[in-house]
Amino acid sequence: MGNSGHPTAARPAPPVGTLSRRALLGGGLAAWFLPGAAPSLARALFGARSDAVFLGALPFLREGDLWVDVAGPDERRFGSGLGGRKIFDLETLAAGALDVPSSRFFLRTFRPDDLGEAATWSVRLQGLVRRPAEIPIAELIQRARPRGSVLLECSGNSGEHRFGLISAAPWDGVPVEDVLARCESLPEARAIEIVGDDSHVMPSLTSMPGASWIFTREQLRERSAFLATGMNGERLMRDHGAPVRLVVPGWYGCACIKWVRELRLLPGDVRPSSQMREFAARTHQDGVPELALDFAPAAVDPAAMPVRVEAWRRRDGVSLAIVGVAWGEAPAGTPAPRRWSIRCGELPWQPIARFVSRPVAHGWRLWRHTLHRVPPGELAMRLRVDDAAVRTRRLARGYYTRTVEVPA
Repeated sequence: MGNSGHPTAARPAPPVGTLSRRALLGGGLAAWFLPGAAPSLARALFGARSDAVFLGALPFLREGDLWVDVAGPDERRFGSGLGGRKIFDLETLAAGALDVPSSRFFLRTFRPDDLGEAATWSVRLQGLVRRPAEIPIAELIQRARPRGSVLLECSGNSGEHRFGLISAAPWDGVPVEDVLARCESLPEARAIEIVGDDSHVMPSLTSMPGASWIFTREQLRERSAFLATGMNGERLMRDHGAPVRLVVPGWYGCACIKWVRELRLLPGDVRPSSQMREFAARTHQDGVPELALDFAPAAVDPAAMPVRVEAWRRRDGVSLAIVGVAWGEAPAGTPAPRRWSIRCGELPWQPIARFVSRPVAHGWRLWRHTLHRVPPGELAMRLRVDDAAVRTRRLARGYYTRTVEVPA
């Protein structure tokens, strides 16, 4: 399940000074103030006597335009089956609407060609158990309860995809621990492989078939992992894993298996699955461990990036209003990030001015920052956590750096 794609026609960048009504109302800074009222927005950003003139939203440079097809005003996708992708437009996030509708939630791998009828689906428990069991989908749906909003990020999320392989939504499901209680495991069972359907007629040049991940029972319990049957208050959509998928809060999406068919209890010396080997580098493994239980958790570290940059002309030069998103969780026993800073070009690091949404346990938050008297030219923006005790592997190497062209 790789992350590269085939080139298609380039998507032209919007010119500075233009902003669609959809972008202004759905994702602009105006969403926090008075939608469509630029003077009120300028006063909120720059003070009661502001003379600021809105120039427009600045496009991020060198991100995804070589292959992303526009399939509608709110959807960018390409490919099908195992190699299919759909990215979420981060620029449309607003402080009061951080949960992404199912129809716009990112996709990494579209539904297999022949899943069969959802009504006859069941999840099997087998392997090192006293007696195999089979749970009908109707029972899982009946037992499902709200599990809160959980963010998922593809481990291949990158500038190639405009960092759009990430979304958050509320889920309904059944804890994996409750499902495992349906069977009695044998003493030698040390691992649990969760296996999904991955039968695609067309092969992929960039992705390996085979959807499964191997966990310890403690990992699944610690992360409150669940088998999801619902999303955004409705039944799962087929492309999102219906009728049932795994959600492991705080882990990359490659471990959150879709179209779950089996839970296999295995011995401790089991070798990693093909999916674990394929995503070893992207989940920060030390090489490719020989045994599945030697894999480190596929945990998403705290991270942050800009998602929208607006240019404003003032008497003393151009100012930038930067909107960003922060997500990820610190490992158990380590402090959560409290202080964040941003660096724009060669300017010194500056504390993030303000978070504009409340923290969510497994979700994301929006922040904003204003930069004054910005010289024209390319401007790279990156963030950091101001606490050395917080692990931020991708942030530390500038993975989520984004660049804009500042107008004169």
